[in-house]
Amino acid sequence: MWKDECPLFYFLHHRGIRMKTYHDLKKITVDSEEFFYIIHERNEFVRLRIYSGSFKTTYFDMYFTWKDNYWINFFKPSIAERLIRYAMQRDWDFKKERQVKKIDNASFLIDQLKLTELET
Repeated sequence: MWKDECPLFYFLHHRGIRMKTYHDLKKITVDSEEFFYIIHERNEFVRLRIYSGSFKTTYFDMYFTWKDNYWINFFKPSIAERLIRYAMQRDWDFKKERQVKKIDNASFLIDQLKLTELET
């Protein structure tokens, strides 16, 4: 299935060729609170890390597959905003130091939060 959907990724991934990774830190404000987010693209996964605007030691990691990355542009501010709101609803206390949360397989969030419907 994945091979048919994105043959270039399949070809590169299964031959051990590393894809380009991005580490651009983006700033966003949600409900008058400041956050930073960064996308880490690796051969095995795509990780969205959301940092509290107050503490470097407070963050929320969400791991997605490359297939998810193929369909969703995680760099869109609207995607990041919706995922940050989800993290806040999941009892992530971003106003305290050393508050780390993680979702290993966050692919379900694409459908649950209707991320494919977001335009900007």
